[in-house]
Amino acid sequence: MQSKRMERVSDLMIAEISRILLRKVKDPRVKYVTVADVRISKDLKSATVFFSVLDDKLDKEDVLAGLENAAGFIRSELFHTLDIKTIPTLIFKIDPSIEYGAHIQKLLHSIHEGKQEDEKGEP
Repeated sequence: MQSKRMERVSDLMIAEISRILLRKVKDPRVKYVTVADVRISKDLKSATVFFSVLDDKLDKEDVLAGLENAAGFIRSELFHTLDIKTIPTLIFKIDPSIEYGAHIQKLLHSIHEGKQEDEKGEP
């Protein structure tokens, strides 16, 4: 469990990284990235940035490579905007929750479709 301060820093980092990706990073591989969460280590030396890709046609590994390539730039931008002593090293990971949610939605839809077929078939 994170302290209130770490939660605030995490929330600030989500907002700032999102802003930086949208307005300052020129790499086209990261154009459709949404920052879902940031988890900061207890020693404040690293932060895991969970992201999702809005465009299904993009290769997630290619997007990850683009984010890793931009990590130094993003850290330097965070240094100028966040009021913390040290900026943690950024570790990017794909957030599986959106895909998992879409999978659950598809399963629920197929169950619902199956029930409708059963109801139509009854006399």
